[in-house]
Amino acid sequence: MTAPSIADYTPLSDRHSGALVSKRGSIDWLSFPRSDSPSVFAAVLDDAGPRSIRPAGAFTGSRRYIHAAMVLQTRFDTPADAMVLTDALATSTRMDRHQLGARVPHMLMRSLRCDRARSPTHPAPPGWTPRP
Repeated sequence: MTAPSIADYTPLSDRHSGALVSKRGSIDWLSFPRSDSPSVFAAVLDDAGPRSIRPAGAFTGSRRYIHAAMVLQTRFDTPADAMVLTDALATSTRMDRHQLGARVPHMLMRSLRCDRARSPTHPAPPGWTPRP
C-alpha cells in the first residue's frame, strides 16, 4: 500500500496540539500535549505507527466536519456494510477568547458506528502502534 499524499489528510486540533487523519481511517500524526511535543503517532514520517480503524476489505470513503467544528466523520462503505468513524480532540469548555485552549484534557476521542450491515463482517481490529 502506498503512502497517502498530504491532500489525503484532514486536521484535528484541540488548540494546543494537532492530529492528521487519513482517508483510510488512520491517525498518522499526533503530538501531545502540545504541537512541539514529541509525536505519539508519526506514520507520516516513518513506520513509527498510526492509530487505525477501518474495514478489513475493500471500501470507499467520504469525510466531513460536523456542525462547523473540528469533529471529523469518515464514512466507510463496503458492498455489505457501512460504518461511520467519528474523530475529535477534546477541547475545553471555556468560551473566553483570551483563554482558548486553557484546561484542554489532551484526549483523542474515536467512535465507530455501524450504519448498515447485511452480513456478519466486521471492521479490522483497531491497530495501535505509538512511538516508544
